[in-house]
Amino acid sequence: MRDLAVAGARPVFWYLGAYLLTVVAAFALTTYVIAGVNRLGLPRPTPAWIGWAINVVPPLACGAAAYGLLARWLLGHGATAATAAAHFSRASPLYVVACLLAAVLHGGRRLNDFGLLLQLVLWLGLVAVGGITADALVCWAAKR
Repeated sequence: MRDLAVAGARPVFWYLGAYLLTVVAAFALTTYVIAGVNRLGLPRPTPAWIGWAINVVPPLACGAAAYGLLARWLLGHGATAATAAAHFSRASPLYVVACLLAAVLHGGRRLNDFGLLLQLVLWLGLVAVGGITADALVCWAAKR
């Protein structure tokens, strides 16, 4: 941790700040993908798998890319270790967000007007899941 130029920086705070930036990027990318698919003029109703794909892949990819790069950077600068304990410490904000949003999804599943909120909560949660997965994979690869 002493190699980082920012004195007193802790990986958990880096991860929390990165989450906010990654959510903005994921919302922008997902909105762009949805607009692009709408311009294709696909027959209506659009198949369900297309709806799921355009709502799942962009936020998951944004989370994975951002946190994969951040984990690699932090490991490369000696700011954190490639251990399971360090992974859970770094990614703890992501685990909290994912669990809270899973509870919101579970609680709102029976509401008739939960559609748009479901979409937004899903995007937020998938950024966290992508980040958790990427961090774990980078940690695993660094130990090999």
